Amino acid sequence: MAPPRPPRLLPALRALLYWSLVYGYCGLCASVHLLKLLWSIGRAPAQTFRRAARANPPACLNDPSLGTHCYVRIKVKAVAGLETGEGEGRGWEPREPRCLGLRADYSSPDSCGHPEDPRGGRRDWAGGLFRARDSGLRFHYVAAGERGKPLMLLLHGFPEFWYSWRHQLREFKSEYRVVALDLRGYGESDAPIHQESYKLDCLIADIKDVLDSLGYNKCVLIGHDWGGMIAWLIAVCYPEMIMKLIVINFPHPSVFTEYILRHPAQLFRSSFYYFFQIPRLPELMFSINDFKALKHLFTSQSTGIGRKGRQLTTEDLEAYVYVFSQPGALSGPINHYRNIFSCLPLKHHMVTTPTLLLWGEEDAFMEVEMAEVTKIYVKNYFRLTILSEGSHWLQQDQPDIVNGLIWAFLREETRRD
Repeated sequence: MAPPRPPRLLPALRALLYWSLVYGYCGLCASVHLLKLLWSIGRAPAQTFRRAARANPPACLNDPSLGTHCYVRIKVKAVAGLETGEGEGRGWEPREPRCLGLRADYSSPDSCGHPEDPRGGRRDWAGGLFRARDSGLRFHYVAAGERGKPLMLLLHGFPEFWYSWRHQLREFKSEYRVVALDLRGYGESDAPIHQESYKLDCLIADIKDVLDSLGYNKCVLIGHDWGGMIAWLIAVCYPEMIMKLIVINFPHPSVFTEYILRHPAQLFRSSFYYFFQIPRLPELMFSINDFKALKHLFTSQSTGIGRKGRQLTTEDLEAYVYVFSQPGALSGPINHYRNIFSCLPLKHHMVTTPTLLLWGEEDAFMEVEMAEVTKIYVKNYFRLTILSEGSHWLQQDQPDIVNGLIWAFLREETRRD
C-alpha cells in the first residue's frame, strides 16, 4: 500500500502564514516611518526636504593611492548547439539557477536588466545556434595592484559602494590584483529600472560575468553585509570560481532565513528588509533632512562605528552622501532587497570552499549567534573570528585587525576537514 500523501492544505497554510508575516511586518514598518516623517514635517517642514547641492565628488574618491577607476561592459558570447547540449564557450543557457530554489522568469521583458533574456543580449535561435548580443550593463570598479596577479574581488554591502574597501585596496595590492566593485545599481555601475532586474540569480550572474570579463576564472572573494550574501551564494553555485571565501558580518543565507523566523529580536534588527518592500517611501526616508538617516547609520551610538573603532572622517561621510544623493541613486540599492523574500530559502546549501567568517560582536543588525551556526553549512576548512568591539562596518571599523586576519587566512594551508 502506498504511503498516504501529506495534505495539500499544509504547504498552502505555511505559505499563507509566511506571506502574512512578511506583508504584516512591512505594513508595521511603513507605519512607523510614516509617523517619523510626519513628526519631522511638523517640527521643521523646510528642513525636512532640504538637500544640499553636491555637484562634485569629494577628493577622497579620486585618491590615486586607492587605485584606478575602471569600467567593464558585460558581453555574452554566442553558444552553438545548446539544443543538443553540445555547445562550447561561456554563454547564457536558459536553465534553472543551481543554487536557488527558483526558476528564472525568462519571459519578462527585463528579467535581469537586459532586453529579452536575463543574462544579456537577445535570444535568437537559428539552426540550433544561440546568438547573444552585448548585455549593455556597465560596471564600475576601482583596481589596485598589478594585472596578472591573483584576483581579489571585493563586494560591498548597503548602504556602501567601492569606497568601503579603501583600507583593503591599499593593503592587499602588493600581492593581489584587488578589485572593489560597485554592485549593480550602485555608484557608477548601471542601474536597471525594473525591480525584477535585481533578483539574486541576476546578481550572482553579474559576479561570474565580471570575473570572466576581467580575464580570470578564479578569485579570492570577500563580501560584507549584502555583498556577503552574494559571496555565500557564489560559493554555493560556482565553487570552482573561488580559491578562498571571506565573509564579513553576514551568516550563511540558510542560517539567516531559519534564524529570523525563530528569533523575534533578529526580526526586529532586520526590520529594514521589510521596510524596503514598500515602494518609494524608503528612498524618501533616506533622503529627508539632507540624508540624515544615511549619516546616522555610520555615526550613531546604536548602529555606527564603535567608540574605539576608526571613525569616518568628514570627507569619508561626505563621499557616501555624495554617491547616494545623485538622482535615482537609492532605488537600485534598495531594489536588491525587494526580491529577497521570493528568492529564499535556497535549494542547495553547502559551501565546499575554505572559508573565513569575520564578525563584529557589536553589530546592530545581526545577532552573533548566527555566526556560530554557520559552520554546519561549510564542508571544508572554516574559521570564525569574532571581534568583541567590532561594529557592523567591520572592515572600516577595525581595518588593521581585519587585514591581519585576512592575511593569516590567505597564507595558511587549508585542507578539507
